[in-house]
Amino acid sequence: MSTHRSRFRSLVAVVATAGALLLVAAPSASAHDVFISSTPANGSTLTSAPTAITLTFEEPPTTSGLAVALTAPDGTVSTLVPTLSGDVVTAPVTGTLAPGAYTVAWRVVADDGHPLTGTLTFTLSVPSPPPSPSAASASGSASPVATTTAVDATSTSSLGGGWWIAIGAVVVLAVGAVVLVGRRRRP
Repeated sequence: MSTHRSRFRSLVAVVATAGALLLVAAPSASAHDVFISSTPANGSTLTSAPTAITLTFEEPPTTSGLAVALTAPDGTVSTLVPTLSGDVVTAPVTGTLAPGAYTVAWRVVADDGHPLTGTLTFTLSVPSPPPSPSAASASGSASPVATTTAVDATSTSSLGGGWWIAIGAVVVLAVGAVVLVGRRRRP
């Protein structure tokens, strides 16, 4: 009987150790870049139109997969052309912006390969001057698009897939230990 107890204790120790290792390893495997701030700030009210949207991240994202879209109060979506400098993504805003609420949808790819998406809003509270003929022709080159298929408007979850994998692995190991112990107790 003591042989069964020592095997059971050994099995429990192995399962506990494996579970602890999986839980410790999961956060580093699911670590993503973190969005820090934007200009204009999320929820801000502006008295003049921004000339660019800037997004600052904790670590520099990759240059592939950068996307920024601006949705105007009338629902028109413009795809902006972002650039990356270190941990800051800058997307120039061209043309004249009408007063009202705007939504910025953005997407970057972290250096670990995981996409990071989000949205922010700002309100332009004063009318912008009418567009000049040269500004109207310059803004015509950045044509609005009907949808923002390149930008996912959802926010990234703080629990990455690594956590769920680790939790599932611990559950599988625990069930396996119970089954193994149950089989060995049968005569």
